This record gives sequence, C-alpha cells and structure tokens, in this order.
Amino acid sequence: MRFTKPLSIQELKKLFTEGLLNKTSKVTKVSDSSVLNGVAYGVAKIGQKAMKDVALLESFLLVDSASGSQLDTIAAQVGVSERFGALASSTYLRLVGDVGTTYTPGVHVVSGSDGLQFQFTSEVVIGDNGFAYGEVRCTSTGERTNVNPLTLTDISPTPSGHSYLINEVRPINGRDSESDDTYRKRIKEGANLAATGTISKLEQVFMKINPLVLRVFHLGTNDVGKTILGIATQTGTDLTALELSDLLVQAAEYLNLNELQNYSYDSIGVTLQNIDYEYIDMDFRAELEEGYDSEEVRKEIQIRVTKYMDFRFWDYTKQVEWDDLLEVAKNTKGIKYVSDNNFYPSTDTTVPYTKLPRLRSFILRDLDGNIMTNVSGTLSPVFYGSDPSASYQQTILATID
Repeated sequence: MRFTKPLSIQELKKLFTEGLLNKTSKVTKVSDSSVLNGVAYGVAKIGQKAMKDVALLESFLLVDSASGSQLDTIAAQVGVSERFGALASSTYLRLVGDVGTTYTPGVHVVSGSDGLQFQFTSEVVIGDNGFAYGEVRCTSTGERTNVNPLTLTDISPTPSGHSYLINEVRPINGRDSESDDTYRKRIKEGANLAATGTISKLEQVFMKINPLVLRVFHLGTNDVGKTILGIATQTGTDLTALELSDLLVQAAEYLNLNELQNYSYDSIGVTLQNIDYEYIDMDFRAELEEGYDSEEVRKEIQIRVTKYMDFRFWDYTKQVEWDDLLEVAKNTKGIKYVSDNNFYPSTDTTVPYTKLPRLRSFILRDLDGNIMTNVSGTLSPVFYGSDPSASYQQTILATID
C-alpha cells in the first residue's frame, strides 16, 4: 500500500485557504482572480510536487507500493536475487495405444498447431487400461508456451503401438519473466536468509542456487534418520537427479549442525526429492449458452480451476472441495447449466501435506453424455471409454499414476 496519495490542486488550495482564514481576520474572501488565489495556487502546486516526490520515494522503499523496475531496485538493496527469467510450461497428455507402448524422454517429441515442441519428463508405459497420462514440458520458454487445450496431437517419431494423444488440459506456468506479485512475495521473504534452521531459509537458499525452485516442504525422516525435503518447482516439473544432487551439495554450507551429522560416508543428513502431486480429474456434463464456443469455455474453466489450486500459494490445511469446482464451472461465462448429478469429482479431495493438487484431465460433455469436440477435430471420442458416467472416472482414472 502507498501511504502518501498526492492531492489535486483544488484540494490543496482549499487547505491553504482554510488555514489562511483561520489565522487572520483581515481577509474574509478569496476570489478567483485575486492575489491570494494566485498565492494559493503557487503553494498548492509546490505542495503537489512535494507529495509526488514523497510517493515516488515510497515506491522505492515500500515493497507493496513498488512495481516493475522499482521492485528490481528494492531487491538489489536488500540482497534478494534478480527477477527470475522466462520459464517453460508443462501439462499432461492422454496417451492411447497398445499395452506396453513406451514414450521416452529425449526421444519422442510432441507438437501441435502452435508449432511448439514438448518433451516427456519421464518414461511413460501404457498399461492394461489401454491409455496413460504422461507429463510433458515445452522446449521453449515464455508465456506463449501456455497453448490452448486440445492442440497437442502429433508425436515424432511415432512409438510402436501408439494410436492417439491429446492435451485435455492446457499447459501452465509458462512465463516471460517473474511477475511482480511473486517477486514481491519473494522479496518480503528474503529476510528468511538471516534465519537459522528454518524451512523458509532453505527455500530462499535453494532459490538462489536454482531459480526453478518454488517451495520447500518438510516430509519427515527416512528409515536411516535423514530429513526429507520435498521440492516444488516454478513450472510444476520435476528436477532431475543431477539437479537435486547439485542443489544439496551447494546448499550444504547453509545447513545446521544437526543436518550435517555423519551418516557413514555421507556427511549430509538431508535428502531431497521432488514433491508429489495429487491429481484432479474433471468430467462433467453442461449446457452452453447459445453462440459460445466450447473451446473457449473449456479454456476459461481450466484457467479458473488452475488459479483455485495454484500450488504457489496452496495451504496444506485446505482440501479440493468438489462443490468449489462445480461453482467454478457454473459461474464461467458461456455456461448455461451444469448437471450436479453427473459432475466428477463428486467428493472432496483431501490433499496430503506431502503433495500439491494439480489438474490432470478434463472432459467436457453435453447433457446427454457426449464429449464436446472442437472445431479442428483433434478431440476424438473414439479413444475414450463408452461409459460417460462418473463411475468410469472413479474406477479407471483413479488407477492411473
């Protein structure tokens, strides 16, 4: 917030005139063309410029008043690392094919109508269900990598046994540079670097070492007594084993004596691992307002659901309430009616403190249960189960890791 708000010339003139009339009986009126009116204007103009300079100075001193380059200046003054740069987006693909079809990171590249390429973050093998969900990350960076849902359809080279792929959910967290809101939050928490033995301090340390780090969670201890720390990234993708190892080695000097206990040949009593996600799969029936495009409605609902479950600010004491998701869908522009009885998830999802919620799949149907396809025809109901009921989601999707 800003404490100083510059007043208008007229407001400052009134204050000057009020003070003048309260201190003398020689003047009873200040007319528009009088000498005193000119003096009042001059005083008000100088006062306005002074207030403007004070407000400008506050923007370089008060984090809540700052934005843009002002935040960069404040960060430099308090010793917080520079604004993080562009990041790539990530999402999940529905992969359909023969049992045993394998998708390999660094080998199979996914692309779509936007011309961007995505790579798998880990190996995915299709099981007995005939389909699986695999995470992909864009090879480019920037906000433009947050492409629309149902646009990623091609893979090269095509794995043996592959039939079909689609991104039901739009990629998220691609950005051009760190936003003012997240940068402001990081500056406020920068003082944690001076703390000792706290998760907040390690969070700031890890961010300085690897800008991909977003949050750090204490996950208890393992069977040999080492402290387990979970790492959540800015993009939602996992850090590689090498990145986790480098993070731990470079952060060793910031650990306390308890964390540096001797464990046989390993002198660090801390182990790092990627945070797990509690996947949210949505499947519901709706009626659209006349003239609205299902593609735009689908995109808008997903944006709002992602904001609701934003893992940058997620509180582990919360749970994903199904009626909140229902309200998000109902209140989206273009939605006329959503069937409560055919909405999945139909129960609240408890998110363990060791996990973060994330939208994985999204199926929008009409009131008869038919999947709403897009104009380009990339979403093919042929590759989905014939049973559109929620029981399909509860029994089949729940088994997909």
